[in-house]
Amino acid sequence: MVPLLSTWHARIATSMQGEKTMKSKLSIILLIVSLLAACGPANNIPPPTMHSDQTPFLTNTNTVIPSPTHKPTGKMYYVATDGNDAASGNVRRPFRTINRAAQVAKAGDTVLIHQGIYYEIVNPRNSGAPDKYITYKSYGDGDVIIHAQNGSRPACIEIDNKSYLQFIGLTVRGANSFETWPRAGISVTDGSNNIILDGITAYDNYSGIMVYGKVSPVSFVTIQNSTILNPAAKTGNTHYGIFLYKKVYDSSVINNHIAYSLPEPQSYGINVSTDYPGTQIDGARRIVIRGNKIDHNESQGIRTWNASGVLISRNYVHDNGATGIQIENGSANIVVEQNLSENNAQTYEYETGAWDTKRYF
Repeated sequence: MVPLLSTWHARIATSMQGEKTMKSKLSIILLIVSLLAACGPANNIPPPTMHSDQTPFLTNTNTVIPSPTHKPTGKMYYVATDGNDAASGNVRRPFRTINRAAQVAKAGDTVLIHQGIYYEIVNPRNSGAPDKYITYKSYGDGDVIIHAQNGSRPACIEIDNKSYLQFIGLTVRGANSFETWPRAGISVTDGSNNIILDGITAYDNYSGIMVYGKVSPVSFVTIQNSTILNPAAKTGNTHYGIFLYKKVYDSSVINNHIAYSLPEPQSYGINVSTDYPGTQIDGARRIVIRGNKIDHNESQGIRTWNASGVLISRNYVHDNGATGIQIENGSANIVVEQNLSENNAQTYEYETGAWDTKRYF
C-alpha cells in the first residue's frame, strides 16, 4: 500500500477546520514556508522558525517514506529480445515481448526483462492483489528500454483500470507525438490504484509519467527514485515531467529527479492540475511531493491548479524558467515546507522562488 500515512491526513484535516473562515477563492494554507537561498542539499535544510501567527500542527515532516517494493510470491516469466512469444516464457524459453508476458501474468507473478530495446506498447491485462503485486522489472543485465518510436505508439506502458502493479528499473522513451493519446512514457488512467513506479527513467516523451483520473479517480500511486530525463544528453520530456491530471488521490512523488521539460512554453517539472479553468471538484487530492530535485524546466518547477491537500516538502527546485513553486487558482490546503528554491525565473524574469495569485514569498 502506498504510504500516505494517517499523520498527513490528520494534518490536512486539521488545516481544513479553519477553511470556512477563508473568503478568498484561492484558500491556501502555507505553513512553515522555508524557501532558502543558501546552497546545500535539500535534506540538510534546518527546521524553520515558527512565527507567532502560524498554527503549529506540522509536528513531524518525516512521516512520508518511499513505498517498499513487494516480494514475488508467484510464477516467474522471462523476456528477451531473442525470445519467442510462442514459447513458455520460462528462463530457458523466454518471451520476445513484454506485452506477451503482460497478458498472462497474474497476481503475485514477476516478469523479468533482459536488457535491450523493446519496440512495443505494454498493456497489462490483469491486476494483482494486496501483498500479491504483479511485478515488471529489469533482469539486471543492462538497460531495458521500451521505445514508442517517436509517437508511432501512444505510450510505452499504458495502465488502465488496473491495480496492484509495480514497475521497477525500466526506461520509457519516444511517446512524443501530440497527435496520439496518452502520449506518455507511462500512463496510469481511470480507476487504477495501488501502482508503484520505482527507478523509472523517462525521456523524449510528451509527458514522462502521466496519472489521469478523468471519470474514475486514480489513487494510491507512488512514483519514486526515478530519473525523468536523459542525464547524459541533458534532455527531458516535451511538456511535462510528471503530470498528475484531474482526479488523482492519495498519491506520492518522492525522491525523483525531474529536469529539462522543454522546449514548449509552459512546460513543467511536476504539474498537479485540471484543465483551464476547471474546478477543484475535478482536481487532485491528498498528494505528497517530497525530496525531489527539479531543475531546468521551461516554466515552473512545481505547479498546482485546482488541487487540495498537497504537501510540498524538502524539494530542491532550481534553475527553472519561471517560478520554482507556484500555487495557482482553485488550490486549497497546500503546505509548502523546508524546500530549497534558488536561481529560478531564468526565462520569465517577473517570477520568483514561490508564489500564489495573492502574494509573493
